[in-house]
Amino acid sequence: MASTGWTIVQLGSRIPRQAVLLAAGFVLLVLISGTSVWLVTQSREVGRSVARTLEVTSAVAGLRTAIRRTESAQRGYLLTGEDGYRAMFDDARAGIDRQLARIATLTRDNPVQTRRAAIIRDALAPKLDFLDQSMELQAAGRTRDALALARSGPGIDLMDDVGMAIGGMADSERTLLAERRARDEQITTGLLVLTLAGASAIVALAFASVLMVRRSAAAAEQARSALEEANLHLEEKVAERTTELQETNEELQRFAYIVGHDLRSPLVNIMGFTSELESLRDAFMERLTRGPATTPGEIEADALLKADADEALGFIKSSTAKMDRLINAILALSRAGRREFHPEPVDLADLMATLTGALTHQMQEADADLSIAPLPTIRSDRLALEQVFSNLLDNAVKYLRPGVPGRITVTASERKNFVIVKVTDNGRGIAARDLERIFDLFRRAGPQDRPGDGIGLAHVRTLVRRIGGAIHVDSTPGEGTTFSLVLPKVWTPDSPSPRATLRTADAERTRIPS
Repeated sequence: MASTGWTIVQLGSRIPRQAVLLAAGFVLLVLISGTSVWLVTQSREVGRSVARTLEVTSAVAGLRTAIRRTESAQRGYLLTGEDGYRAMFDDARAGIDRQLARIATLTRDNPVQTRRAAIIRDALAPKLDFLDQSMELQAAGRTRDALALARSGPGIDLMDDVGMAIGGMADSERTLLAERRARDEQITTGLLVLTLAGASAIVALAFASVLMVRRSAAAAEQARSALEEANLHLEEKVAERTTELQETNEELQRFAYIVGHDLRSPLVNIMGFTSELESLRDAFMERLTRGPATTPGEIEADALLKADADEALGFIKSSTAKMDRLINAILALSRAGRREFHPEPVDLADLMATLTGALTHQMQEADADLSIAPLPTIRSDRLALEQVFSNLLDNAVKYLRPGVPGRITVTASERKNFVIVKVTDNGRGIAARDLERIFDLFRRAGPQDRPGDGIGLAHVRTLVRRIGGAIHVDSTPGEGTTFSLVLPKVWTPDSPSPRATLRTADAERTRIPS
């Protein structure tokens, strides 16, 4: 491109039109550069807005979790009087206040969401006061009064109102996210169109220059040949540039689709290395204006520049690949959570025997022994139970301690309308701080020396809840882990109060021997 500019300047004294074309090309490049910078700035602003929307969505989810934990801890404290539930209640209660404050801070620039945050806070106030009062009564030893207050306190209707308000806020954030995605896609498309149009205009100007040079006198033959050669290189550069921009646009489009998920780490990598590429742009432009490298120093500088760009592009590609894998996992989990469940009689002993056959090779390799006690027949969704127990057994084998013969046992007991199934192993165990987080999506405990994306136990918990049950884990590092499942003996999708069923299961779970 530098050679083209030098040749056109040479011919300018004899062909004034070439000077006009040169000026037009310069103005066009300035306009394209300025518009590109503006579009990139707009894309950054949209990216920051998307990140803030994700933070609000995360805070709303955190509030829901804190409310559920507060209610669960209150029920456990009223039923057992154990201090552990009181500590859990205090922690969850403080979590509600933190999430409310976080939501208020994040939505202060959105009047609609600010009003919703106030509605949620006001709606929660009587419920929280009721919870605090019942906890204080229990702490004072007035269990009967606490239970009476619990029965007469705000009910499901109030929490439904809170849930609707929270749902409205979440829906609004999803709408904002969709709008900002669309805006980011528009900006990306505009950048591509602008780049392609500019490249086409540059090619057209170059071709026009070639035509005018060919009409020149024989004395300009040598200059005309040089111009043709220079324009050939220019077209190659434009073609390379167009290909690079198309690849970049594809990356941006993929980014626009996946940025809506709460996967901040790969997103930060992408943004950081994109900024590094942007900082390299001036160096690329400077090299283009100086023409091909001729000295050892220039060749070495080009190699370093290319290495920096390749490294940045490599990190961007690896981060987007990671996000793609995680998003596919989320979609698979979402589809499983939305499928229609069909209750039928399920002999847990037969089901476990089938799963054991599939694990025979793995257990032999791990030197593991599986013992299954007599198991009952329940009415539930067979596929869900297969997925739940397959995942638990697979994890039990996967995380056995090397060099220690593995012992895995499956036992069952009955509590009123529920069956309690325990899967116990003598594996590596789980640290106390990780006992809850292992059920969160993409969360894994201990050394990351086994393959997995951290969705298995999240899937298990989703399925167990869908069939009206609950799951609990007890573990001692270096000794083993026990997963306890509380499953209804008879479950139907049209049960009148699935939330009540789950609360009952949670209450039963608290009485499971550890």
